[in-house]
Amino acid sequence: MKEEKLHENRIVIGKIIAPHGVRGLVKIRSFCEPGELLLKLKLELENYELIELKKQGVCKEGFICTIKSVHDRNQAELLIGKDIYTNRSNLPATEEEEFYINDVVGCRVFENDQEVGKIISVHNFGAGDILEIKLENDIFYFPFKQSIFPKIDIVNKIVEFIKPEL
Repeated sequence: MKEEKLHENRIVIGKIIAPHGVRGLVKIRSFCEPGELLLKLKLELENYELIELKKQGVCKEGFICTIKSVHDRNQAELLIGKDIYTNRSNLPATEEEEFYINDVVGCRVFENDQEVGKIISVHNFGAGDILEIKLENDIFYFPFKQSIFPKIDIVNKIVEFIKPEL
């Protein structure tokens, strides 16, 4: 049961985005601030397999790393697109008015003081964070910008929403 609780507190903090060379190196995109924080934490893949990263260099997308159990390009290619997780307890505490992006998942969305939906996921395809929101019976995607989400109350799980003009 305690093990299950630990897994509920996992946070995606990076992604394996491509192989690099023929010796099993991979390109890693870090979702941490600062980015190098990812390299200092206890990490696992989505199947709970522990992984050890060692930085070998930097690239436009993030870092070039070795993974202890990966020794050739074929093994590295099998990991493309895999999320990298850590347990929330491994992360530093946030400052006041600061939160982890995953904290908005599950927040109720209010427009003009009326509840209109719920945030169900956060995505980042390389151009910034996008919130996936269920509004009424449809799913919508909005860029996570202050002009669209001016107030975020993580404690009460409430997000103010201003629908962008089309």
